[in-house]
Amino acid sequence: VKLPNTRVNIPKYTFYNCTSLKTIEFPATVENIRECAFYNCDSLENFSFPDGSNIKTIEQYAFYDCDALVSLDFAEKDTLLTIGDRAFYGCTAETSLVFMGTSKCQSIGESAFENNTSLQAINLPVSLKTIGKAVFKNCESAVTLVLSTNSEFVTISESAFEDCSALIV
Repeated sequence: VKLPNTRVNIPKYTFYNCTSLKTIEFPATVENIRECAFYNCDSLENFSFPDGSNIKTIEQYAFYDCDALVSLDFAEKDTLLTIGDRAFYGCTAETSLVFMGTSKCQSIGESAFENNTSLQAINLPVSLKTIGKAVFKNCESAVTLVLSTNSEFVTISESAFEDCSALIV
């Protein structure tokens, strides 16, 4: 699905339980992906934001249980500020999470990536100030966590990396 350039928000429950949806191409105009927008789209393998994207917020449960989603690359998305609670909870096929470059993400909500059992590499942005409770809990395949020495962390909440038994920092 390629969304039109007129979209600023992806409303709540827009693609809720669309089990045959495989790919989404967001226009640069999208700023917010609302609550449960892609909840349980269990065939969704990837989504992309174009260069010059204005994405600011991915709200709670936005991609909850999208268990075919393979990778999340926010490396060049310098407008993304917040990832909500359980936004990517249970995305069991996801293997990497990348924030780099000029990322301005400041907050990752509670359990945002919990139970992403295939997640192997986590690269967090320097701008990140808050990691919510149980954000990476049960990410048992996570081997690599990259944190910058210049990180602006204020809060790393309880159980943030609980049961990440293979993790090397």
